[in-house]
Amino acid sequence: MIVDEGQGFEPVWADMLRLFVRDRHDVLWLEDPDQNLRDQRPVVLSGFVGYRARANYRSRQSIARCIQRALPFEFEALNGCRDSAST
Repeated sequence: MIVDEGQGFEPVWADMLRLFVRDRHDVLWLEDPDQNLRDQRPVVLSGFVGYRARANYRSRQSIARCIQRALPFEFEALNGCRDSAST
C-alpha cells in the first residue's frame, strides 16, 4: 500500500487502512510536514523507518526561488528543468 500526503491523515484513517491489508504487507507512507495545511498531528507509525530530505524536485528554478524567499526554512531546488527565455 502507498499512502501519499500522509501529513493530512487523521490517525483513525491510518487505522482504517490497516483493515484492508494482509498480514506481511508493505506500506510506503509519504508525507511532507512542511505542507501540513490543516496543522494535523503526525500519525504515529511504529516500526517504520523514517527519512527526511530538504529537496524540491517538483518546481522549476524560477518557482523554487520564489518559494525559497517565502518560506522560513531552506531547501535545495533540484528540478533539472531550466526556465525558458521569454521571446
